[in-house]
Amino acid sequence: MPSFYIPEGFRPALVRIAAMSNADVDDLHKALATAAPTLKVETIIGHLQSTLKKDIPDLPEIIHTLSNMNNARVGAEVAVREFAHDISAQFAARKDKSPGADTLERKLILLLSVETLVISAKAFDVQHEYEKLFIAARIVTDTRTVFNQAGTEAVGTMIVHNLNIKYSEGGEFKEVFIALDDADIAKLRKVLDRAEAKTSVLEKLIEKTGTPYFDAR
Repeated sequence: MPSFYIPEGFRPALVRIAAMSNADVDDLHKALATAAPTLKVETIIGHLQSTLKKDIPDLPEIIHTLSNMNNARVGAEVAVREFAHDISAQFAARKDKSPGADTLERKLILLLSVETLVISAKAFDVQHEYEKLFIAARIVTDTRTVFNQAGTEAVGTMIVHNLNIKYSEGGEFKEVFIALDDADIAKLRKVLDRAEAKTSVLEKLIEKTGTPYFDAR
């Protein structure tokens, strides 16, 4: 039984990789090896675009797919060869077989083994090794009217903020709504400002150690 199934969003990039010439795959492998590990895939893509001396169609989509696959592989602790075999076997079994399916496994082993992608995936795994992971947030603001006891007259108005936090837990999408007033907004801002100040201090300490810093911004 395969340890990893191909999401539909990955298939176009896999078709492109399967159809790539061996020379293009080797050049991409060499260029990837010169990139620094990072949590930002766009940084790797930018490095490749400035380093490669040839145009590889759909390069951003290919790198995003390779990065996402390695993130999943490292998180599941699946060996590169086993992972590449599962992916290529599923790819070859499709009725609409694409050119180069028989060599996809070798190409995936070569590309997914690049230290740049492996270390980046390990950093991603450490970053997301928590029970609840933040996805997005939004604040909806409106006014609420206060009425007299009889409900016949408006005696005042207040502003209420509704904070919506979207997060994942155990692979499931969840969300929570929290009511805030302006005083709460001020408290929240102070907490966030303090967190950013701590980041600045820790960045300087990391720089002194000479250890590469995985900036998530």
